[in-house]
This record gives sequence, structure tokens and C-alpha cells, in this order.
Amino acid sequence: HASNPNLSTLDYGDEKMYSNGSEVTTEFSKLQEDLCHIAHKVYFTLKSAFSTISTEREKLKQMFDHDSVASPSAQIIGLKNALSSESSEHQNRSLVHQISNESRLSITDSLTEFFDAQEVLLSASSSENEVSDDDSYASDISDNISEDNLSNDIENERQTLDCVPDGIMECHSRRRTRLPAPCPNTSNISLWNILRNNIGKDLSKVSMPVGLNEPLNTLQKLCEELEYSELLDKAAFIPNPFERMVYVAAFAVSAYASSYYRAGSKPFNPVLGETYECICEDKGFQFFSEQVSHHPAISACHAESDNFIFWQDIRWKNKFWGKSIEIVPIGTTHVILPGFKDHYEWNKVTSCIHNILNGQRWIEHYGEIIIKNLNDDSCHCKLTFVKTKYWNRSVHDIEGNVLDKNGKVVHRLFGKWHENIYCGTPSSPNCIWRAIISKDLGQADVDV
Repeated sequence: HASNPNLSTLDYGDEKMYSNGSEVTTEFSKLQEDLCHIAHKVYFTLKSAFSTISTEREKLKQMFDHDSVASPSAQIIGLKNALSSESSEHQNRSLVHQISNESRLSITDSLTEFFDAQEVLLSASSSENEVSDDDSYASDISDNISEDNLSNDIENERQTLDCVPDGIMECHSRRRTRLPAPCPNTSNISLWNILRNNIGKDLSKVSMPVGLNEPLNTLQKLCEELEYSELLDKAAFIPNPFERMVYVAAFAVSAYASSYYRAGSKPFNPVLGETYECICEDKGFQFFSEQVSHHPAISACHAESDNFIFWQDIRWKNKFWGKSIEIVPIGTTHVILPGFKDHYEWNKVTSCIHNILNGQRWIEHYGEIIIKNLNDDSCHCKLTFVKTKYWNRSVHDIEGNVLDKNGKVVHRLFGKWHENIYCGTPSSPNCIWRAIISKDLGQADVDV
């Protein structure tokens, strides 16, 4: 090797050529594998597309075959139409015959077949009417239905049916003028036997005879507070904030007007989750109420119109004090006038029903209502329901003032909460609100 210097050079050249050949072979193998992989992917994609198209083709073919077999001929269609028309004529003849037979029944027969049983409490002289030691004392009841009462019920039902006009189904806002049943006679109910063991207790846990309830529940009773909603409609267009407060105060007082003539009965307690809706088209508002809690009993309501938004949530605490029942409301009432962005808020006063055990029952309200505008502190109102005094014959009086933010009196209010509200002075009063009195019944009109 030392004598031939070119030998080592030749060897290096052979190694270089061998090395280049192996690298080319490796790159070719990788390229071949990549091409095979791509070819497999294309093959499976085309195969899947072909199978999908074949399946859809078979479905379309089956649908066309089914339609061609199921489509009836014109003759079959004609036979079906003739059969259906014949069946309808036969059914109509049967219905006419049935109606003619049923029309022979008179209204008197249908009324005497069913009637409501009246439940009354046994008198205090009955030997079975004893006081229970349980807090929720329930008195025994017995059926006391006579032929005279039944005949009176039938006559009242006839009068109710006769006074219904022909187009009653077309008029959604028509108010009924009488209830379908007369007011039950509760003179023989002895409340003393029920209440003498419950002095100072919550009356919501005491069972009362159903005859003492009026045919409404508390959710419907809340809607009666909007009986004079036109006061809010008028306030919504008065630019002066002090005058607006006057009409809002009159609306707050008008909510108590209907209670003057209905002191002898109470509304039913709604169940948890019960709702009531009143769409009053003639006054332009929608009212919704719901019993949101059972213990304690809490009712909530919401009403809306183009001019105002009204809502409140309230619960009551009842206490029996021997000859009277005191009702203390807990909650607030809210009214929004969107046109002026006013948000009014006020509380309710205490109510007391007198002569529970004997005599003529009557109700009074006493306490102070404070009306505030939460969005404007330029004015507020204080209304005082004056409590009846032994040496003063005047009852049901209210007094109030509309004050500015400095406490200066701007308007004076006075009147009676069941009759009217005046603004100004006794020498020159301006009537803001007057209760609507029914000439036939001598009672305030309350639409239910």
C-alpha cells in the first residue's frame, strides 16, 4: 500500500458511491409507502360513497314501488266518498232524534234533581255543642234543609237564568248582577262556643263554620283594591308632583271602601300555589295573584296597564280580643307611573271587626299610612285613619297632608275612607274621590 498511493484514494471513492445508493433506496421506500397509504384512503372513501349512493337508490326504488301499489283507483275513491256521506247523514238523523227527546225535560225538573246542601251550626242550647280542649275547636254541624229553602233556590236560579242576555258569550266584560245562590242565614251560629277558648290566639289555626265565609278567596279580594284604578290613570297625566301624590293617596284609601259593607264575612284561604287572573277590559288592566307561602300565609299580586304598574305582597296577623278581631297586615304596596318614572310605596293600616259575638258587626281601620316616592324626595304624604273614640260620634274619618321635602304642608286631605276624599279646607273642599253606591242594595259596587 505504501508503494501505491492511489490505492487508498480508490477505496474511499467506492465507499462514497455505496453510501449514496443506500440513501436513495431508503427515500424511494418511504415515498412508495406514502403513495400506498394515500391510495388506501382514496379507495375506502370512494367505497363508502358508493355504498351510500346504492342504499339511497334502493330506498327511492322501494318508495316508488310502494306508492304505485298503494295509490287507489278512481273507482275505489268514489266508493269511499259515497260511504262516508251516507254514514254522516245517518249520524245526523240520530242526533236530531236524541235532542228532540232530551228537549222534553223541563228546567224545573233539572233544577230539582240537584241542589246544594246547607250546613249550619247547632245552636248553643244543644247538648252536643260542647267546647273541646283542642286549640282548633270545630263545632258539630247538621243538615237543616227545608222545602221553602229549596223552592227559593229554584226561583233564584230561574231569575238568574232569565236575566242572562242572548249575546252574553260575545261580551267578555259583562258583569253579573247577582250571585247564583242566596246568602246563607248565619244567625243561629254561636261564635261564642268556637272562640271562648281561643282568646289571644292566631285565628288562622281555628276552624270556623263555612257559613261565615264570603264566596271569594283572598287572591280575588286583593283585586278589589283596583276597583278605583281610574285614580291612577288620572295621576299618570298630571305634571305637578304634589297633585299626583294627592290622587295616589286617594287610591290608597279607596282600597278599603268595599270592606265597610262586608264586615260580617271573611274570604277563603287559598292553597299554596293557587293563582287568580283578572283581565279587566273596561278598566284596561291585567291582574295576577298567587299564594306564595302557606305557613305563614303570604299572598302576592301584580297588575299592569298602559298608565301604571301595581304590585304588593302581604300577610296578616289575626288576634281575637273577646268582642273584636284585630287584623294586622304586614307588607308594602307599590305603584309605578312610567310616564314620570315615579315609584310610590306605602304600608297598610290595622283593621278591627267589632261585635263578633253578638250585635251588628262593623269594621274600622286605624293607623297611619306613609306614602313615599322612592325616585323623588320632593314630596311625601301622611294619612291618618282616626280610631273611633267613646266620646266622639264621628267614625271612619281620615286626615292627611301632602308635604314637601322641608315638611311644609302643600295639600290637606280629609273625608271618610268608605265614602269620599276631599282636598283643601272644609270651607272650600275639592272632591278627589267618591265611592260608587248601589241604589238597589245600598252597598258599594264591587266587581268580582
